[in-house]
Amino acid sequence: MYIDQARTIAGVWGIDIDYRVLDAHDVRKVDQTFDIVVFTDVLYHMKNPLQVLEDLGAMCTDAILVETEHVPYDPRNRIVVRRGAPPVLQPMPKGFMKFIENGELNGLVELVGS
Repeated sequence: MYIDQARTIAGVWGIDIDYRVLDAHDVRKVDQTFDIVVFTDVLYHMKNPLQVLEDLGAMCTDAILVETEHVPYDPRNRIVVRRGAPPVLQPMPKGFMKFIENGELNGLVELVGS
Protein backbone atom coordinates (compact mmCIF):
# COMPACT_ATOMS: atom_id res chain seq x y z
CA MET A 1 0.00 0.00 0.00
CA TYR A 2 2.67 2.56 1.03
CA ILE A 3 4.90 1.67 -1.88
CA ASP A 4 1.98 2.26 -4.27
CA GLN A 5 1.44 5.72 -2.74
CA ALA A 6 5.14 6.50 -3.08
CA ARG A 7 5.16 5.42 -6.74
CA THR A 8 2.13 7.60 -7.43
CA ILE A 9 3.87 10.62 -5.89
CA ALA A 10 7.03 9.93 -7.93
CA GLY A 11 4.85 9.88 -11.05
CA VAL A 12 3.28 13.21 -10.14
CA TRP A 13 6.73 14.76 -9.62
CA GLY A 14 8.14 13.03 -12.70
CA ILE A 15 11.18 11.66 -10.90
CA ASP A 16 12.88 8.28 -11.00
CA ILE A 17 13.05 6.61 -7.58
CA ASP A 18 14.46 3.17 -6.82
CA TYR A 19 12.28 1.77 -4.02
CA ARG A 20 13.51 -1.01 -1.78
CA VAL A 21 11.15 -2.76 0.62
CA LEU A 22 13.21 -4.84 3.03
CA ASP A 23 14.12 -5.25 6.67
CA ALA A 24 16.35 -2.33 7.65
CA HIS A 25 18.85 -4.73 9.21
CA ASP A 26 19.37 -6.17 5.70
CA VAL A 27 20.36 -2.94 3.93
CA ARG A 28 24.02 -4.01 3.81
CA LYS A 29 22.93 -6.79 1.42
CA VAL A 30 22.01 -4.19 -1.21
CA ASP A 31 25.10 -3.92 -3.39
CA GLN A 32 24.42 -0.42 -4.67
CA THR A 33 24.86 3.22 -3.68
CA PHE A 34 22.16 5.88 -3.57
CA ASP A 35 22.34 9.67 -3.70
CA ILE A 36 19.62 10.13 -1.10
CA VAL A 37 18.23 7.65 1.44
CA VAL A 38 14.89 8.39 3.14
CA PHE A 39 14.60 6.52 6.45
CA THR A 40 11.35 7.37 8.26
CA ASP A 41 9.50 6.08 11.33
CA VAL A 42 11.75 3.04 11.68
CA LEU A 43 14.65 3.91 14.00
CA TYR A 44 12.84 3.44 17.32
CA HIS A 45 11.68 -0.05 16.32
CA MET A 46 15.21 -1.37 15.80
CA LYS A 47 17.40 -3.48 18.04
CA ASN A 48 20.60 -2.17 16.38
CA PRO A 49 19.79 1.36 15.18
CA LEU A 50 23.38 2.61 15.14
CA GLN A 51 24.53 -0.32 13.02
CA VAL A 52 21.75 0.32 10.51
CA LEU A 53 22.63 4.03 10.35
CA GLU A 54 26.27 3.09 9.70
CA ASP A 55 25.18 0.68 6.95
CA LEU A 56 23.00 3.38 5.37
CA GLY A 57 25.89 5.83 5.54
CA ALA A 58 28.13 3.39 3.66
CA MET A 59 25.64 3.14 0.78
CA CYS A 60 24.67 6.82 0.57
CA THR A 61 26.66 9.28 -1.55
CA ASP A 62 24.91 12.51 -0.54
CA ALA A 63 22.32 12.71 2.24
CA ILE A 64 20.24 10.55 4.56
CA LEU A 65 16.90 11.89 5.73
CA VAL A 66 16.20 10.32 9.15
CA GLU A 67 12.83 11.02 10.73
CA THR A 68 12.00 9.57 14.12
CA GLU A 69 10.22 10.27 17.40
CA HIS A 70 11.81 12.92 19.60
CA VAL A 71 10.67 14.29 22.94
CA PRO A 72 12.42 17.58 23.75
CA TYR A 73 13.70 18.03 27.28
CA ASP A 74 11.26 19.75 29.57
CA PRO A 75 11.22 19.09 33.32
CA ARG A 76 7.45 18.54 33.12
CA ASN A 77 7.79 15.73 30.54
CA ARG A 78 8.13 12.15 31.66
CA ILE A 79 8.27 9.11 29.46
CA VAL A 80 7.06 6.03 31.28
CA VAL A 81 8.91 2.92 30.18
CA ARG A 82 8.84 -0.75 31.06
CA ARG A 83 12.20 -1.61 32.66
CA GLY A 84 13.82 -4.50 34.45
CA ALA A 85 12.72 -7.97 35.45
CA PRO A 86 10.00 -8.17 36.55
CA PRO A 87 8.90 -5.26 34.35
CA VAL A 88 8.30 -2.05 36.25
CA LEU A 89 6.89 1.16 34.78
CA GLN A 90 9.40 3.89 35.60
CA PRO A 91 9.40 7.61 34.67
CA MET A 92 12.48 8.79 32.76
CA PRO A 93 12.91 12.58 32.52
CA LYS A 94 15.66 12.54 29.86
CA GLY A 95 18.62 10.74 28.33
CA PHE A 96 17.35 7.37 27.24
CA MET A 97 16.78 5.39 24.09
CA LYS A 98 14.20 2.63 24.12
CA PHE A 99 13.52 -0.15 21.64
CA ILE A 100 9.74 -0.30 21.10
CA GLU A 101 8.60 -3.92 20.92
CA ASN A 102 5.51 -5.30 19.16
CA GLY A 103 2.40 -3.73 20.70
CA GLU A 104 4.23 -1.91 23.46
CA LEU A 105 2.95 1.52 22.40
CA ASN A 106 -0.59 0.31 22.91
CA GLY A 107 -0.60 0.67 26.66
CA LEU A 108 2.85 0.11 28.12
CA VAL A 109 4.64 3.27 26.97
CA GLU A 110 3.03 6.66 27.34
CA LEU A 111 4.08 10.29 27.36
CA VAL A 112 3.02 12.08 30.52
CA GLY A 113 3.23 15.87 30.71
CA SER A 114 1.71 18.76 32.61
